[in-house]
Amino acid sequence: MLLNKLIIVLCALSFGLQAQTFRTVESLCDSCGRDLSFRLESASFFKNNEYAHDFTAGFTGIGFFAKPTLEYYIQPHTRLNTGVFLLQYSGTTRFKQVIPIFTVQHRFFRGFEVVLGSLYGALNHRLEEPLYRFDRYYQNNVEYGIQFLGNFSRISFDLWLNWERYIFKNDPYREAFVVGNHTRLQLAESGALGVYWPLQFLITHKGGEIDRSPKPANTILNGLTGLDIRYTIGENKQLALQGLAFRFAGRKMPEPWDNAPFPKSGYGYYLKLKYIASFWDARLGYWTGRGFVAPRGEFLFQSVSESRNDFYSARRRLLTGRVRLKHILSQSIRMEFRTDGYFDLVNKNLSYSYGLYFVINDLTFLQNFKERR
Repeated sequence: MLLNKLIIVLCALSFGLQAQTFRTVESLCDSCGRDLSFRLESASFFKNNEYAHDFTAGFTGIGFFAKPTLEYYIQPHTRLNTGVFLLQYSGTTRFKQVIPIFTVQHRFFRGFEVVLGSLYGALNHRLEEPLYRFDRYYQNNVEYGIQFLGNFSRISFDLWLNWERYIFKNDPYREAFVVGNHTRLQLAESGALGVYWPLQFLITHKGGEIDRSPKPANTILNGLTGLDIRYTIGENKQLALQGLAFRFAGRKMPEPWDNAPFPKSGYGYYLKLKYIASFWDARLGYWTGRGFVAPRGEFLFQSVSESRNDFYSARRRLLTGRVRLKHILSQSIRMEFRTDGYFDLVNKNLSYSYGLYFVINDLTFLQNFKERR
């Protein structure tokens, strides 16, 4: 306990300004035709989960991942990236994941781009925690499929298909994919006040028609909508109030709950108050839900267990809190310390986590290949 407190204090004393630590989305350059560059994306991470009940087990994630790629502009509106993704956990002698990377990104018109191949995935989707667990940032960072990115004056969206498992004829397992969306619409803006409408959904599917798996197809739909009200109180400072309504519906429960008598629908409501500044932010929240299930989400919010298919708790009520301390070392190097707390009002216990992250997203220009005439 003393060590935990010491880590928190030391990190709090060492942080400064930074924004959006984990975002890697890069819009296309208008003047980079025939440019060849080297990009290095990497993260060294330490995250300790101290979880107190049966919904999910506590564990420590420590290690690094790296994604070195060559980046080439065929023309100003079309970019290729090719390289490799490497994930290794501390205390092991082999990479946990070695995944080839290939991405084509094209801008059809200003504000609208399409990505094929390796996507801007994981935390780039900016999904709410009940829909997307933070640990997937390093556990499942690479996504492959197709992605549509829109960024306009009053609306932005991220619509994607992540094909998680491809099957051939007579394979013993089912194909798996996820369809997701995050849309944000500006409803009103007047001076320091802004009102926004978020819409997010995830469709998780396992099935197929040419496999030999005896397991039935299953499809899970998770979605949310609500209001996000933000008030600017000073330079780079905001207060935000969010009220979000979540829904879950499933045609057939996925593993490990495929044979359990759980409901086929559920809901949750999440009220959050945030203070956001340049170098730190804090959040308090209240969650209430019944029968809520989200295969990609944080299990502390759900009515099912991550590992036990005989465990079910219909009613869930949580008080949540988060503090993030952020620091920018250079244009391409960032650090973040964050701690999260979850107090279970039903079972009267506290779960918490804390983590430290060192993130690099560096681009080095190599050469320009002039077009031959």
